[in-house]
Amino acid sequence: MTLNSEAMPGKPFRETKRAPPKRPSFFWQGVLIVLPSALLAAFGFYSLRQDRLLAEQQAAQLAQQLADGLAQSVLPKALNLDLLLSSLPDDVEQFIGGGWRRPMDEPLARWGDFLGCLVKPTGVHVNPVGKAVWPPVLLYPPPVAPLPPPTPLDSESLLPVLRTLWEKASTNLHDRRYSEAAEAVQQFLTNSPPEPFGGIARYRLAVCWLRAGDLRAARTNLSAFVLRHSESRGETGLPLAPFAQLQIMELDRQARALNMGTNASAASTGPDITLINEVGSYALLRPSPFSPWLFDRLCAVAGEYGQTWRRLWTVHERSRRFLESFLACTNAPMPDESRSLWLENESGQPVLARWVSLAGASGTSDQRYWLLAWPRNRIEEPLRVSLNSQVLPKYLSCGVEVAEVDLIGGASSYPVLATASGGGVGALPEFRVKVYLTDPTMLFASLRARRFWFGALIAMAAGAVMVGFLTAWRAFRRQQRLAEMKGNFVSAVSHELRAPIASVRLMAEELEDVGPIEPVKSKEYHRLIKQECRRLSSLIENVLDFSRHDQGREQYVFEPTDMVALVEETVKLMQPCGSERGIALTTAHNGSPPSVEVDARAIQQALVNLIDNAIKHSPDGATVAIGLEIDSVPRSPKPPPHDQAPPMGLRLWVEDHGEGIPSEDHERIFERFYRRGSELRRETQGIGLGLAIVKYVAEAHGGKVTVRSAVGAGSRFTLELPMVNHEESA
Repeated sequence: MTLNSEAMPGKPFRETKRAPPKRPSFFWQGVLIVLPSALLAAFGFYSLRQDRLLAEQQAAQLAQQLADGLAQSVLPKALNLDLLLSSLPDDVEQFIGGGWRRPMDEPLARWGDFLGCLVKPTGVHVNPVGKAVWPPVLLYPPPVAPLPPPTPLDSESLLPVLRTLWEKASTNLHDRRYSEAAEAVQQFLTNSPPEPFGGIARYRLAVCWLRAGDLRAARTNLSAFVLRHSESRGETGLPLAPFAQLQIMELDRQARALNMGTNASAASTGPDITLINEVGSYALLRPSPFSPWLFDRLCAVAGEYGQTWRRLWTVHERSRRFLESFLACTNAPMPDESRSLWLENESGQPVLARWVSLAGASGTSDQRYWLLAWPRNRIEEPLRVSLNSQVLPKYLSCGVEVAEVDLIGGASSYPVLATASGGGVGALPEFRVKVYLTDPTMLFASLRARRFWFGALIAMAAGAVMVGFLTAWRAFRRQQRLAEMKGNFVSAVSHELRAPIASVRLMAEELEDVGPIEPVKSKEYHRLIKQECRRLSSLIENVLDFSRHDQGREQYVFEPTDMVALVEETVKLMQPCGSERGIALTTAHNGSPPSVEVDARAIQQALVNLIDNAIKHSPDGATVAIGLEIDSVPRSPKPPPHDQAPPMGLRLWVEDHGEGIPSEDHERIFERFYRRGSELRRETQGIGLGLAIVKYVAEAHGGKVTVRSAVGAGSRFTLELPMVNHEESA
């Protein structure tokens, strides 16, 4: 008796039609959802009965209370301008004294886009039109100093030995014999030359070594110059320390670029923040026409750190230009004769300028004043936000007038119910709050507005009813689908288990009844029993793996794995399955990747499922191709952002020449328990878990699985994984 293992799965079964399950009624659920909404609507309509006269009296009282509250507490707190002066004077004192060296400590930079200048009057005089004016002295930001005059060196004042070495060094430097010039300067320095020759000689020695190509010696001498001669100036009168510090940063930047590929720790170090802050603070604390060039060079060698200092320089420049334009526009009046004033800045935008006295009696020499200027939006936006946060009846509106300019509300034709004034103290400008009665009829329109909102509330309740009903319906449908999937799963498992068990039982009975049989037939029986046992083992393994995935108990062990060896081993393992039907398994790969960190067992299981699926759906004598593709550019081991697909560096694909899959089923085949056709009328084995497990494994590795297939054209499943080198990520 010869048994065919494919006969049992192909045996026809009688499919019985089952009556559809009875659906539970949603009547009582609907009643429980609708009843609260009906009660809420009844209560809302009852609460709408209000007295019209009470609404009119409350409007007059509310208007005055609102105006007083806004003027006395709400709007001053919203502007929050006095908070600026509570810390700004101390910050500026530290700034003027040089007590800070970090960009985040700069006073103006920490207070947004307002402009500020600290000035001190030098005296009062009367202009030709008979008005008292005062010429102020700018204290902060520091005024821009003119370029210093040149200070050429007199070599005749040196001793003969030093003069000879100095002239020799100058001649070699002029003739571009930098090594000889460096030696002459070194000898010059060993004889302890006087200043300023010592500082300039040390700087020239660094320049000679730099041009001679000895970068280490150049940096050593530049550091020594900064340490010993920080106040030294060149013959042009310009300070040399910033040049030396910039050159040190440039040398460090070149060194980091050279070490980028060989020394990971050197590549990870950034620029010297101390040097950057020294150069930036020098150019900012001692502004001159030379400062913009310093900031350009600082940005070139320090990148974003230099850009921070350049932004501070821009803020200072804007403040200085605003002071000049303000004094030119107002003829420099005495601060105590000036109130808040609206002007335009250099961009043509309106700003509110105000003098604020810091200390001392008016007119004394120790008196200092802040000229503060806020953009209109800096004043208007907090006021608007504060007003919008107030709960106002529909028949009332508020307007704010700042320094006699209407910022919010504007000149309204509506009658004013109440007004209140505030501000005018310290940094706070004078303002006035106006409460308008938009229309007397709107006093009673508020009743209609309440009806509208309650109607909207009722509509929202009705919407909630529908949402609740739809949610319950979707839950019911989901339970139905889950029950159907479970039924299909039980049917498929029963079908898949019954066939191999029946085959093994029949062959065992045959061996028992017949007794000793021919070796060829015995070998065939053993082959069939082994095949059915392997089929049972694969089925049980898939069910167990899916159970672990579904319950979240699956643990992956990521280790460096040779993917080529893994593919070859898996193909060798599946070769007997293909040989039984004359199906050839071929492999192809485009290179040998480095060790990739994956869970080798899980990847092999996914590949086994794909190959087994391809064998089952391929005709006898066909070919199943297994390939491994590797990108030429290595991928970063860092995880991608959540809104982007992971970078795919390794593609593992299995291609067959079977009947193909319709495009509408490309997504559903990866769902658990899904199988095309009827559970009892399929020619291929399986319970619908193989591709679902492949998808779980791909997603656990940060990748994905895709399918390319068409009816009659075969299928190609691709497992795409991010390629992470173990040595690079360690």
